[in-house]
Amino acid sequence: MPAHPIDFLVQSNIYSTAELLAVFDEKKRFDRWLQFEAALALSQGELGIIPEKAGVEISKKARVELLDLGNVAEMYTRNRNSLIPVLDGLRKICAEGYGEYVHFGATTQDVLDTSQILEIKETLAIFYRDLRSIEAVLIGHVRQHKHTPMIGRTHGQQALPITFGFKAGIWLAEVRRHIDRIKSLAERVLVGQLSGAVGSMAALGSEAEKVASRTMSRLGLGSSALPWHNSRDNIAEMGACFAMIATTCEKIATEIFQLSKTEIAEVQESS
Repeated sequence: MPAHPIDFLVQSNIYSTAELLAVFDEKKRFDRWLQFEAALALSQGELGIIPEKAGVEISKKARVELLDLGNVAEMYTRNRNSLIPVLDGLRKICAEGYGEYVHFGATTQDVLDTSQILEIKETLAIFYRDLRSIEAVLIGHVRQHKHTPMIGRTHGQQALPITFGFKAGIWLAEVRRHIDRIKSLAERVLVGQLSGAVGSMAALGSEAEKVASRTMSRLGLGSSALPWHNSRDNIAEMGACFAMIATTCEKIATEIFQLSKTEIAEVQESS
């Protein structure tokens, strides 16, 4: 029974989009956890930390459709840990006892943080694509209406004349700054985490840095030299960027709404 607007079924397209809902789907999240475990196992197998065959077997079985999700759900009624029921589900389906090497040397936070960064990576790609689409529309308005006069206002009162192209150009400048921000975020935000309990990498052994680097490379992420288990400035920066993007979209929408009021009627939606 959906209890939050994001999960509404009938009104599903009002508060989100099918594309973004799919990014944060529960099974998709489980799948990202399993991607992490597969990448970790393959990397450790290559380096001889675990049997190579174990790495291959874990990577083959690390697929959400292979798990007994009914059993996983039942385990969650007894174990409130975010990850353990899914890991136990993976261990059970690995052949020849290779399940014992699942999650070898890692800690829960490594998996949760890295999978979240994979979610963010997909989200940033969607935001970037949509901002570029908005940019193209605004460029069209700037060119089409560079000589279209309209009144400029200050404190809500009519002031000097401007053009609609000028107004659209201001919107365009904001959107372009957001595009630049998203590009710059990648270096700092799209970095996974693999440092084991307390972040010391001790549980990962002498090849810890190689394990982390290879695991993150397989996932398409950067690797951090130091843990960020309790550092959230990266997530906060991304959240601030998203908030600014939302503010710009709201500002543009509000201006269009105000200018299209019957008593103003300076703009209107095309029929």
